[in-house]
Amino acid sequence: LDGWIIPTMESIYNYLVTTDIRKEYLISLRDYSDQSYMSEFLANEISDIIEQLSSEKFAAICATHAINLIAADLVQLESVKKLINNCGRINHFFKTSYSSHSLLTKGFVNMKIKNDELKTWVKTY
Repeated sequence: LDGWIIPTMESIYNYLVTTDIRKEYLISLRDYSDQSYMSEFLANEISDIIEQLSSEKFAAICATHAINLIAADLVQLESVKKLINNCGRINHFFKTSYSSHSLLTKGFVNMKIKNDELKTWVKTY
């Protein structure tokens, strides 16, 4: 499920199904512009879609998009911006100071931490 507002101010939602071999199918594209209380309405719509497709075929619901939307909101908070900035400064410190980098690397070895370096990104899949 994904929803957005198009430039003509219509609230459009699509329902996609992803198979176990990662093929995606558009099940439905709907205009919900006339809906004002969305949570209960969407819950019912999702239930209807699942029933139409046979609910035993659904092993799990993926919340990746919802998590991305939440993360996008979180990074707008000043406290989170400050945390991200401080993490970047720490990373920069250890990347640019040879003696500190050496101590950090030895610490990784002593604590048996694999991939003995700081990263600005991580693989999430």
